[in-house]
Amino acid sequence: MTASTSASDAAKARLFPIWLAALAGLLIAAAASLFVGGKLSTALFDRWQLLAPRDLNESQVRIVMIDSESLEQVGPWPWPRYYLARLVEEIASGGAKLVAFDMVFPERDALDPGNFVSLYPELPESSRQSIEQMQSLDDVFAQVIGQQPVVLGRVGTGYATPDGEQPMVEAQFHGAIPAKLTSFRGVKTNLPDFEFSALGAGLLNGPPDEDGTVRGVPLLAKARNAAMPGLALEAARVAAGATDIDLSPGRLAIRGRAPVPMDDQGRMRLRFGRIADGHIYSAANILRQGFKRDVFRDKIVFLALGAEGTTDIVTTPIAAEQFGVMVQAQATDAILRGAALNRPGWLTWAEWAAGIVLSVALYWLLRTNRVRLAIAAIVIVLGLPILSFLLFDRMNILADAVRPVMLAGGTLLGFSTASLSNARRERERLREALIAGQIEAAAAEGELQAARNMQTALLPSAGELQRIDRRIDIAVRLEPARAVGGDFFDAIRLDSGHVALLVADVTGKGAAAALMMSLSKALINSALRRSPDAIDAAIGEVNADLMLQNEDAPGLTLLVVVLDPESGRFAALSAGHDNPMILSPDGGLRQLKLEGGPPLCIADYPYPVEQDRLGPGETLVMLTDGVSEAQNRDGALFGGVAVQEALRTAAGQHAEAAIDTLVQSVEAFVGDAEPFDDLTVLAVRWMGAAA
Repeated sequence: MTASTSASDAAKARLFPIWLAALAGLLIAAAASLFVGGKLSTALFDRWQLLAPRDLNESQVRIVMIDSESLEQVGPWPWPRYYLARLVEEIASGGAKLVAFDMVFPERDALDPGNFVSLYPELPESSRQSIEQMQSLDDVFAQVIGQQPVVLGRVGTGYATPDGEQPMVEAQFHGAIPAKLTSFRGVKTNLPDFEFSALGAGLLNGPPDEDGTVRGVPLLAKARNAAMPGLALEAARVAAGATDIDLSPGRLAIRGRAPVPMDDQGRMRLRFGRIADGHIYSAANILRQGFKRDVFRDKIVFLALGAEGTTDIVTTPIAAEQFGVMVQAQATDAILRGAALNRPGWLTWAEWAAGIVLSVALYWLLRTNRVRLAIAAIVIVLGLPILSFLLFDRMNILADAVRPVMLAGGTLLGFSTASLSNARRERERLREALIAGQIEAAAAEGELQAARNMQTALLPSAGELQRIDRRIDIAVRLEPARAVGGDFFDAIRLDSGHVALLVADVTGKGAAAALMMSLSKALINSALRRSPDAIDAAIGEVNADLMLQNEDAPGLTLLVVVLDPESGRFAALSAGHDNPMILSPDGGLRQLKLEGGPPLCIADYPYPVEQDRLGPGETLVMLTDGVSEAQNRDGALFGGVAVQEALRTAAGQHAEAAIDTLVQSVEAFVGDAEPFDDLTVLAVRWMGAAA
């Protein structure tokens, strides 16, 4: 009794502490969330964007595109400033609140009188003077800009611009400028007359995220060490008729308007939508007579180049390719209608806290075996993504469900892994003790010999094998490592005239393997007789039955061959078993490398059936790993090479003689060492259709 108690205590001492495994899972998940959590969260928010894009039907922003049709009607880009001036006048005459250019005009018009005469040096002096006295189209465009509500674009550059090109900033910022603003060394501006005439100007460009996707729009940036608004913010400011912009940590507000969330880089996270086709117009249509200009009444109109070949193409969470002006237009609408995405700073701490609280609660519920409460906690964890989506859809809040789910999931994984490992160790200990007791009792009463006799009786005899079909020569050898074992074979004459041959190996040895062998052999025999032409379906049925009836049963490797004695063709199916070999009468040997699948009683798997054929006099050899893995006293293995060499020496012999040659080679190698595993060899020689 004392010895038994000590053994039990020693087994329990080897069990892994569950609390430590749960804590390790939590810490590993926390570390993983720091490295990959950001990317997973971004992917989650992108998924929400696809599932619930913003409704832009009520937007007051419109877009005029200089598209391919416009270029065909007017001419190639860049257009003479005359047509741009006409576009602005046509749009403004319809009552537009603002016209914003998503482009920059840093150079003079190619058709400016001074540029024009320089192209034709042979012009008479009188003609030259007449042309030079004509009004510049740039002057015309500047006048139109000064007469209509226009906002221009600018481009931040990575190179410094001359001191004399320091641009004016119409917006007045009040409050602390964010410290991590995107910074440009210089800024490409429009011609001075244009800049002076416009109501404002904003930056067009800003860096995308690391993966090249645009998820936010810069509201502010630094150019030549001065804060400058982005085009979307400047358009919203001018449209609102305001000058002052108030800055506070995490927020920006056009005075008199609701604040807009902003990160420390001066960016606004944008909830994207799909702009209706009816909100986008071709410049060609506007320049035609009869266009109804009142569609622009009280609207903010963005004007951009959208013909083929334009470089202003961006990737957003809902579109692989989209014109950049559509992002600017949506950003302006979001500023004016308060629809920007928001992620408050305290939300990160709340997500960490929620993950830790859920992890602790989940561990306590699982530890106390309160199954219903534990299921409820798991449901809550899985419900976090739903909550995240609802906050996104209803309140434009970016709540990260990935981090708390990872933390709770890590805790659950650690708990489950330790629990399953400990349960398996305890089950193995109890099973070994039970089997040892059964074997000891059976040996004392002579039951093992009876079991071996019963097991042998289940297998076909040599005479039965020879009577199956005169066209094939079958022989087999099975030697259990113990009194009873887990290896077995069978040869079955099927209704279709084919012969099914099988060799199998149950994991383990002794009585438990023998019991599994008996059950498996009966199931396989029955299934093959019911489905002689579909061995994959038959073996799949057997696998399902074994897993259903024997939850903790050992695995079973299996090789099934269905041979047509008339043609020598055969179909083979392997479930984790050693590949068979074909021995030719002249000593040639080839191994069939079957694709196969895992052993039976492990997982539901669609086992493939593979085809081959025997030639007259060729022998198919099927064996278990007890042959190749036979060990001598030094622990060396007999090995696959030795198996092939032994078989080659048996070339041209009958099946029985070939098996004898192989088994004798194994026995000579093992010597007086105790057998390590059951040994089974089945050989079938095809004599030919005329035999």
